Amino acid sequence: VTQATPAMGPANQPQQAVSGVPFTVNVDVYQTAAGPVPTGTVSAQVNGTSLGSGTLSGNPASTSLTLNTSTQPIPVGVQNLSYCYPGNGPWSATCSIDSITVTGTTSLSIAYSGSSTVTSGSPITITGQLTANQPGVAPTGTVTLLDNGKAIASSTLSGSSPFALSFTVNTTTAALPAGSNVLSLSYNGDTNWA
Repeated sequence: VTQATPAMGPANQPQQAVSGVPFTVNVDVYQTAAGPVPTGTVSAQVNGTSLGSGTLSGNPASTSLTLNTSTQPIPVGVQNLSYCYPGNGPWSATCSIDSITVTGTTSLSIAYSGSSTVTSGSPITITGQLTANQPGVAPTGTVTLLDNGKAIASSTLSGSSPFALSFTVNTTTAALPAGSNVLSLSYNGDTNWA
């Protein structure tokens, strides 16, 4: 029996999303030849990993998929989402692919285990960590150490999350000012990460 290939596609997939923030896509499967309305399921995948599936109903055949949930987030970066119909009866299998740009968020922590009072010009080490909150491409760029809101050191990210950070400050050539010093970390993000 010769099968016909139906036409299909997501009707309202967004072009951008934040990883783990759900959105809904309506996927239609259209007849391209005489025959019954296509039945069965449509699944969504990214990089070979299933994001969910839905059962077709109505005429034209349609299903609604909720994707990018917190338990099945789409990885950060430019991704190709595949919507696939496995075929049923007179209709053969087919897929439709749409791209989406997914962004993510990061978390920063800072730590100092030394004395709360230090001598000007006596070096101390400040450590920290930047963590990507979602899967995907690694964050890039720099993390800046601030003293009372003023940049005093920076570290370039390299490798993968979580990133270990270490800063040596209060040196003889760049001593911290006398008085109270509130140290904090800042990451300005990149194309994919905030």
